[in-house]
Amino acid sequence: MSATPNAPVRPRVRRTTGTGSQVHWALGALVVLAGGLIGTWARWATVLALPTEFAAAPLGVLVANAGGTVFLGALVAYSLHAPTRRAELGRLFGAAGICGSLTTASTLGLALATASAGERLVGLVVAVAAGVLAAVLGWWLGTLLRRARNRRLSARRAAAAHHTTLPTRAVENPAGTETEPAGTVTEETSR
Repeated sequence: MSATPNAPVRPRVRRTTGTGSQVHWALGALVVLAGGLIGTWARWATVLALPTEFAAAPLGVLVANAGGTVFLGALVAYSLHAPTRRAELGRLFGAAGICGSLTTASTLGLALATASAGERLVGLVVAVAAGVLAAVLGWWLGTLLRRARNRRLSARRAAAAHHTTLPTRAVENPAGTETEPAGTVTEETSR
Protein backbone atom coordinates (compact mmCIF):
# COMPACT_ATOMS: atom_id res chain seq x y z
CA MET A 1 0.00 0.00 0.00
CA SER A 2 1.49 3.34 -0.96
CA ALA A 3 0.64 6.67 0.52
CA THR A 4 -1.17 9.09 -1.72
CA PRO A 5 0.51 12.45 -2.21
CA ASN A 6 -2.48 14.36 -0.81
CA ALA A 7 -2.92 12.25 2.31
CA PRO A 8 -2.37 14.25 5.51
CA VAL A 9 0.66 13.31 7.54
CA ARG A 10 -0.04 12.76 11.21
CA PRO A 11 2.57 14.59 13.24
CA ARG A 12 4.06 12.82 16.22
CA VAL A 13 2.73 14.49 19.32
CA ARG A 14 4.50 14.29 22.64
CA ARG A 15 2.14 14.03 25.54
CA THR A 16 2.65 16.81 28.02
CA THR A 17 0.84 18.00 31.09
CA GLY A 18 -1.57 19.97 28.94
CA THR A 19 -0.03 23.39 29.48
CA GLY A 20 2.10 23.38 26.37
CA SER A 21 5.30 22.69 28.28
CA GLN A 22 7.78 19.93 27.69
CA VAL A 23 7.21 18.20 31.03
CA HIS A 24 6.50 14.55 30.30
CA TRP A 25 3.21 13.35 31.73
CA ALA A 26 4.87 10.62 33.85
CA LEU A 27 7.26 13.11 35.45
CA GLY A 28 4.33 15.46 36.05
CA ALA A 29 2.38 12.66 37.74
CA LEU A 30 5.30 11.82 40.02
CA VAL A 31 5.76 15.46 40.96
CA VAL A 32 2.04 15.83 41.76
CA LEU A 33 2.16 12.61 43.79
CA ALA A 34 5.12 13.85 45.84
CA GLY A 35 3.36 17.17 46.50
CA GLY A 36 0.15 15.33 47.35
CA LEU A 37 1.91 13.28 50.01
CA ILE A 38 3.18 16.45 51.68
CA GLY A 39 -0.19 18.22 51.45
CA THR A 40 -2.09 15.24 52.85
CA TRP A 41 0.31 14.93 55.76
CA ALA A 42 0.04 18.68 56.47
CA ARG A 43 -3.77 18.57 56.45
CA TRP A 44 -3.82 15.52 58.74
CA ALA A 45 -1.41 17.20 61.19
CA THR A 46 -3.42 20.45 61.14
CA VAL A 47 -6.73 18.70 61.84
CA LEU A 48 -5.13 16.75 64.70
CA ALA A 49 -3.57 19.89 66.17
CA LEU A 50 -6.84 21.86 66.01
CA PRO A 51 -9.64 19.40 66.87
CA THR A 52 -12.20 22.02 67.95
CA GLU A 53 -15.06 23.27 65.82
CA PHE A 54 -15.60 26.81 64.64
CA ALA A 55 -18.82 27.87 62.91
CA ALA A 56 -20.01 24.25 62.56
CA ALA A 57 -16.81 23.20 60.79
CA PRO A 58 -13.62 21.65 62.15
CA LEU A 59 -11.17 24.47 62.87
CA GLY A 60 -8.30 22.39 61.49
CA VAL A 61 -10.07 22.06 58.14
CA LEU A 62 -10.71 25.82 57.98
CA VAL A 63 -7.07 26.56 58.81
CA ALA A 64 -5.80 23.98 56.30
CA ASN A 65 -8.05 25.38 53.57
CA ALA A 66 -7.03 28.97 54.30
CA GLY A 67 -3.33 28.06 54.50
CA GLY A 68 -3.50 26.12 51.26
CA THR A 69 -5.27 29.01 49.57
CA VAL A 70 -2.61 31.50 50.72
CA PHE A 71 0.10 29.16 49.41
CA LEU A 72 -1.72 28.64 46.11
CA GLY A 73 -2.29 32.38 45.60
CA ALA A 74 1.36 33.13 46.33
CA LEU A 75 2.60 30.33 44.07
CA VAL A 76 0.44 31.39 41.13
CA ALA A 77 1.31 35.09 41.50
CA TYR A 78 5.04 34.34 41.87
CA SER A 79 5.29 32.02 38.88
CA LEU A 80 2.74 33.80 36.70
CA HIS A 81 5.03 34.71 33.81
CA ALA A 82 7.59 31.93 34.12
CA PRO A 83 7.18 29.55 31.16
CA THR A 84 10.20 27.43 32.09
CA ARG A 85 10.20 23.73 32.77
CA ARG A 86 11.34 24.38 36.33
CA ALA A 87 8.40 26.73 36.94
CA GLU A 88 6.01 24.19 35.42
CA LEU A 89 7.29 21.47 37.76
CA GLY A 90 7.00 23.89 40.69
CA ARG A 91 3.38 24.66 39.82
CA LEU A 92 2.56 20.96 39.47
CA PHE A 93 4.24 20.16 42.79
CA GLY A 94 2.81 23.10 44.72
CA ALA A 95 -0.57 23.82 43.15
CA ALA A 96 -1.82 20.42 42.05
CA GLY A 97 0.11 18.36 44.58
CA ILE A 98 0.40 20.18 47.88
CA CYS A 99 -2.61 22.52 47.59
CA GLY A 100 -4.79 19.90 45.93
CA SER A 101 -4.44 17.58 48.90
CA LEU A 102 -4.07 20.20 51.64
CA THR A 103 -7.32 21.98 50.87
CA THR A 104 -10.47 19.92 51.12
CA ALA A 105 -14.01 20.87 50.25
CA SER A 106 -15.44 17.42 50.97
CA THR A 107 -14.62 17.40 54.70
CA LEU A 108 -15.92 20.93 55.05
CA GLY A 109 -19.06 20.04 53.11
CA LEU A 110 -19.70 16.97 55.26
CA ALA A 111 -19.33 19.01 58.46
CA LEU A 112 -21.68 21.68 57.16
CA ALA A 113 -24.22 19.13 55.90
CA THR A 114 -24.58 17.62 59.36
CA ALA A 115 -24.99 21.02 61.07
CA SER A 116 -28.24 22.86 61.67
CA ALA A 117 -29.46 25.39 59.11
CA GLY A 118 -28.20 28.43 61.05
CA GLU A 119 -24.79 26.88 61.72
CA ARG A 120 -24.58 25.78 58.09
CA LEU A 121 -25.06 29.34 56.85
CA VAL A 122 -22.53 30.79 59.31
CA GLY A 123 -20.02 28.04 58.48
CA LEU A 124 -20.43 28.60 54.76
CA VAL A 125 -20.00 32.39 55.09
CA VAL A 126 -16.91 31.93 57.29
CA ALA A 127 -15.38 29.39 54.89
CA VAL A 128 -15.97 31.52 51.79
CA ALA A 129 -14.78 34.74 53.47
CA ALA A 130 -11.65 33.01 54.78
CA GLY A 131 -10.98 31.58 51.32
CA VAL A 132 -11.32 34.92 49.55
CA LEU A 133 -9.17 36.75 52.10
CA ALA A 134 -6.56 33.98 51.96
CA ALA A 135 -6.45 34.11 48.15
CA VAL A 136 -5.99 37.89 48.17
CA LEU A 137 -3.28 37.64 50.82
CA GLY A 138 -1.50 34.89 48.90
CA TRP A 139 -1.67 36.83 45.63
CA TRP A 140 -0.27 39.92 47.35
CA LEU A 141 2.60 37.93 48.94
CA GLY A 142 3.42 36.21 45.65
CA THR A 143 3.43 39.51 43.81
CA LEU A 144 5.80 41.03 46.39
CA LEU A 145 8.12 38.03 46.09
CA ARG A 146 8.04 38.14 42.27
CA ARG A 147 8.82 41.87 42.23
CA ALA A 148 11.72 41.38 44.66
CA ARG A 149 13.06 38.56 42.47
CA ASN A 150 12.74 40.70 39.33
CA ARG A 151 14.54 43.61 41.02
CA ARG A 152 17.40 41.28 42.02
CA LEU A 153 17.63 39.88 38.49
CA SER A 154 17.56 43.38 36.97
CA ALA A 155 20.31 44.53 39.33
CA ARG A 156 22.44 41.52 38.39
CA ARG A 157 21.91 42.14 34.68
CA ALA A 158 22.74 45.84 35.06
CA ALA A 159 25.89 45.03 37.01
CA ALA A 160 26.94 42.51 34.38
CA ALA A 161 26.27 45.01 31.58
CA HIS A 162 28.30 47.73 33.31
CA HIS A 163 31.16 45.43 34.12
CA THR A 164 33.83 46.41 31.63
CA THR A 165 37.27 45.08 31.12
CA LEU A 166 40.22 47.26 30.23
CA PRO A 167 41.56 46.84 26.72
CA THR A 168 44.68 44.73 26.61
CA ARG A 169 47.99 45.33 24.86
CA ALA A 170 50.90 43.09 24.12
CA VAL A 171 53.87 43.47 26.45
CA GLU A 172 57.24 42.02 25.69
CA ASN A 173 58.36 39.62 28.37
CA PRO A 174 61.49 37.49 28.38
CA ALA A 175 59.31 34.40 28.78
CA GLY A 176 57.14 35.33 25.79
CA THR A 177 54.40 37.73 24.84
CA GLU A 178 51.70 38.28 27.47
CA THR A 179 48.77 40.58 27.56
CA GLU A 180 48.05 42.94 30.38
CA PRO A 181 45.53 45.72 30.76
CA ALA A 182 46.32 48.98 29.01
CA GLY A 183 47.30 51.63 31.48
CA THR A 184 49.16 49.18 33.71
CA VAL A 185 52.38 50.73 34.91
CA THR A 186 55.35 48.54 34.17
CA GLU A 187 59.04 49.17 34.75
CA GLU A 188 59.49 50.09 31.10
CA THR A 189 56.72 52.70 31.07
CA SER A 190 57.69 54.26 34.40
CA ARG A 191 61.17 55.29 33.16
